[in-house]
Amino acid sequence: MACGDVMPLPADSSQTAQEKINEPGGLDAYYKAVLGPKNQEYYLRQFARFDADGKVSANWHWPGFFITFYWMLYRKMWLYALCYFLLPYLFFGLIGLMTGLSDHPADPSIGLAYLLYFLGIFILLPMYANAIYYKHCRKKILSARGATADMQKQMEKLSSKGGVSNIVFVLFILALVWILAVLAAVAIPAYQSYTSRAHTTQSFEQGGGAAGSPSIFDKRI
Repeated sequence: MACGDVMPLPADSSQTAQEKINEPGGLDAYYKAVLGPKNQEYYLRQFARFDADGKVSANWHWPGFFITFYWMLYRKMWLYALCYFLLPYLFFGLIGLMTGLSDHPADPSIGLAYLLYFLGIFILLPMYANAIYYKHCRKKILSARGATADMQKQMEKLSSKGGVSNIVFVLFILALVWILAVLAAVAIPAYQSYTSRAHTTQSFEQGGGAAGSPSIFDKRI
């Protein structure tokens, strides 16, 4: 140890961070840190399968089908959530532009574009939601390992950047309040109009009876 000769490095030390992260079975602690406790076992099984296969594959994910946007927010996939939110506006804006420029409004290519869009949103995205989240988590792990060699600091960074976010519940409540406000804005004037007509009709009927003549509502053909 004191002779001054250069000692050969262990085999593992020559590996890059990317090579190390590709080793199956050696990332459970990192996965647990970035996943957090919520539904951890489910995602660990999915990630272990991807690691064993050496590639991602399709499998159905119900939250990715029913509440895609909120699931992305819940899992702190901010960029994915933003892209998902903006995608309909971009797509339908492009379709509107294509329709305006086309000489044939019923162009089959426009119908095909609609079909591909809905297949991508409602079929492909739920099928590859776990794979997208897997790639997202591995990117965070690589970033944490590249930022510092201290494993404790890596775990702290992953725990703060990963896990789940409660912002989804706040947005859900705000969306619910907005829906109730819209319904109230439509229903209350309609109810007031109905009651006003009912009072008017009742007044006509009472007025006709008091005058001893049949009201307009008692006419017979």
